[in-house]
Formats: sequence, structure tokens, C-alpha cells
Amino acid sequence: MNKALLDLWSSASGLELMRVLAENPEPQSDQYSMLGLQVSRAAEGRVEMAWTPGDSLANFVGTVHGGYTAMVLDETCCSAGVSIGDRCYPMNTLNLTVDYVRAVQPGKAYSVVAEVVHAGRARLLTNASIRDDEGNLVAQAHAALLPNKPQPKAEQDGTTTP
Repeated sequence: MNKALLDLWSSASGLELMRVLAENPEPQSDQYSMLGLQVSRAAEGRVEMAWTPGDSLANFVGTVHGGYTAMVLDETCCSAGVSIGDRCYPMNTLNLTVDYVRAVQPGKAYSVVAEVVHAGRARLLTNASIRDDEGNLVAQAHAALLPNKPQPKAEQDGTTTP
């Protein structure tokens, strides 16, 4: 991630950051570049990404390895979670359940959409789906997320409270 995005990460709301990423055609991180993933649209609680997996993500039979598909779903779920924060809090995935419907093909374009379906005090629940260019469901996921918010300091000893 470049310095401007890191500065934005520490000062902007989650939605502001996701919108900047959607408007920026440059690679957003080394991880996104490796995956072929790009934020394309962001609203509060909803993020859309474009995904064109490269040949390097293929397994020995020529389709994209399911672990990369899960990683893309996880990234999109976490981005939807980030979009509702007053700050850009990293998300910790507590649970990720993936249903694979069709094989993902390298070089083919896919759309990935995630939405926050529950925003509780301690955790978020999100749903995501990957669809091909004909709108066919390829995979879907449900994730439970924990925003990694800074913990308040204990006044007496200067330690972080659990």
C-alpha cells in the first residue's frame, strides 16, 4: 500500500477509504495485485470488487485453487466491514464459510459483492458472492468479523485492557 493510502488509513472513515480505492485504478496492494482484485464500488456496508484471477492462481488441473477463491471472499467481506467504521479498522475473521458452486477460470472476469448483514457491538456478520460475467453464482460466503479497534488504556498502569 502506498504512503498516501496509509495516511488515509489512519485519518479517514472506512467508507472514505473504500471509495478512494474504488476511484483509484492503480494496484491497491501487493496482495490485491497478486490476486487480480480491484475495488470497483463502495457504499456503507457494501463493497463491490472486480476480480480477474491470473494463471499463477491455478491449480494443477487449470482452475483457480479454492483457497484463493476463499481469500477473495474474505477480503471482500472484510472490506464491507471496514466500510461501516468511523475509522479504517482492520478486520479479524472469526469464521468464514464458503460454498463453491462452479470452478473459477484464470483470465475470466468476475464480480464480487459483500454486504454487512448485522453490525453488533462486538462483531459483524457479512455475506459475499462471486458471479461470472453472465451473472451465474460461482461461490458464496458468510463471515463473522471482529473489528480490530484500539483498546482503551488502563489509567493506572498504562496497560491495554482485555
